Amino acid sequence: MALSGTIVGQFDPFKALDNDARAEIASMMRVKYVRKGTYIITSGNDDTDVYFLVSGHVRVCFFAENGKQVHFEELEQGMMFGELAAIDHGLRSSDCLSVVDCQLATLSEDCFRSLILQYPAVLDAVLTRLAAMVRANMRKVYEFSAYTVAQRVRFELLRLASQSPATDGAIHLVNTPTHAEFAARIGTHREGVTRELNALIAKGIITWTHSHRIIHDVVALSDK
Repeated sequence: MALSGTIVGQFDPFKALDNDARAEIASMMRVKYVRKGTYIITSGNDDTDVYFLVSGHVRVCFFAENGKQVHFEELEQGMMFGELAAIDHGLRSSDCLSVVDCQLATLSEDCFRSLILQYPAVLDAVLTRLAAMVRANMRKVYEFSAYTVAQRVRFELLRLASQSPATDGAIHLVNTPTHAEFAARIGTHREGVTRELNALIAKGIITWTHSHRIIHDVVALSDK
């Protein structure tokens, strides 16, 4: 399947380009389909393709030698990933895992670098993306160092709340992680997350069941 310029225009680095430029970029891209649970990128590998998520959901993480998962980012439709290796020619620094079946578009390192040089808007978008990654990771390092597990659980719930709809004063969380995934995001263990969620349930601040994950009092959640 060939990509259209319209689809390319949904990718963050190319939104500011005109239709002719998007069509040119579409001709450079290859389409790839991956099943749920596929490693799209594996840390330590020396490939340098850049990926764009046409549809699906990708988790960016790293698995330590002891098996613990360190969470970096969740990627949705339109987002770019894998650009670091294309920029510095280094080895892959993280694992990118398909959470659901995904459709991807890829650019070779040479094409990606030529587009950065050719289009100032692409360069600006890539720099903005890199700055956002640095800021997010700096914030995580600060939170891991300065806050307790209870506080980090609350912060992550508030982040989830900011991405979810509110109904009648309650916030119904969407795309919620498992306890193990939650723990990986905030740098702790699953038991710690379970303990803190149960404490919030006991206080009536949240509901956390298999089918309903609701924040009833966002003010109380942030008051710590």
